[in-house]
Amino acid sequence: VIPVRLWKTKCSSDAPVEDPSSQSMLPAIPLLALFSTARSSASFRWIPSLSFSAVPCSAAWPLTPITYEKVCDETLDSLADYFEELIEKATHLKLADIHIAMSAHSDGVLTVQFGAPYGTYVINRQTPNLQIWLSSPTSGPKRYDFHEGRWVYRHDGVSLHELLNEEIPNIVKQNVDFFHCSYAKTIQDNK
Repeated sequence: VIPVRLWKTKCSSDAPVEDPSSQSMLPAIPLLALFSTARSSASFRWIPSLSFSAVPCSAAWPLTPITYEKVCDETLDSLADYFEELIEKATHLKLADIHIAMSAHSDGVLTVQFGAPYGTYVINRQTPNLQIWLSSPTSGPKRYDFHEGRWVYRHDGVSLHELLNEEIPNIVKQNVDFFHCSYAKTIQDNK
């Protein structure tokens, strides 16, 4: 018996869940594991419930290390591109600079230096925890888990992109929309 997909959920829902590793819509199977045998037949087996997050949810897919790397790379790349665009438009930020290190040794670090008096934002992946960490000069450190297609801080339910939408306009002195960046919206928002 070989596990094919494992879905776990805190809430009951029949809503489809997008699996980013396959880019297809699959139905949520609460607390159920799908197994296939060598004879190509399928059977279901109940598994114990595990809590994913304190954030209200409908369903979540397991984040594998391969999926995590892909999602992190896309998230950090899209954030770096958008920060670059914002800084180019903000003429008062003459000393602002962006660094992104995505080598095997750096573990994915995006550094956005706005200069005095605004400070530096550091967004980096934490591969052992399958998280993205943020260090903000405004709100301090936060650890984000990937949940329902976006990065969520489990202590307050606010996503990484929501927080950036709140803090960055005060620095760049213009309207911002981090929701157009990769993995900024919930799966339901993308329908």
